[in-house]
Amino acid sequence: MGQAAYAAEHSPLTNYGSGMCLAPVADPFLGQSLYDNGVTIWQVSCTGAPEQQWTKIGLQSDHNPNTGGGGLGFPPLETVDYLVNRATGLCLDVADATTANGARIQQWTCNGGGSEKWFEHPSAFGYIQWTDYRTHKCLDVPNASTTRVVMQQYACWANPNVAQMYTLPS
Repeated sequence: MGQAAYAAEHSPLTNYGSGMCLAPVADPFLGQSLYDNGVTIWQVSCTGAPEQQWTKIGLQSDHNPNTGGGGLGFPPLETVDYLVNRATGLCLDVADATTANGARIQQWTCNGGGSEKWFEHPSAFGYIQWTDYRTHKCLDVPNASTTRVVMQQYACWANPNVAQMYTLPS
């Protein structure tokens, strides 16, 4: 793998269905700081705060097993990225690298692990479906909620699913 290609700017990671932004939210009852590994990623109202800004870092291209490696009109290779939080410098990550539906999304030091790499799959209407490189599950808003919730991974839907579509300008 060559050197990572850095994105030109930070931008909000916004869910299409809710219009809300993703951000780490520290739990003071657990003694967490915003900058700690393991802080949970929530869907929150967009304010433009630095913790709601993400940078896409292109790592490589690979075959996304959920799209048939070029079948059904999908590209044979899709970009694999880190999604790095502007405020904390930590990667979007699947907690405990589990493959379970409903697994919590957290932030963690970028270390090359597969659970912090995401396929950038072009989805309906110009949105992105983020698929975890290791688990092959999608970044998902539980029950397509439009309120503040903890983000999860869930089996990817082939048809447009607003709970799994995001904006993140290049």
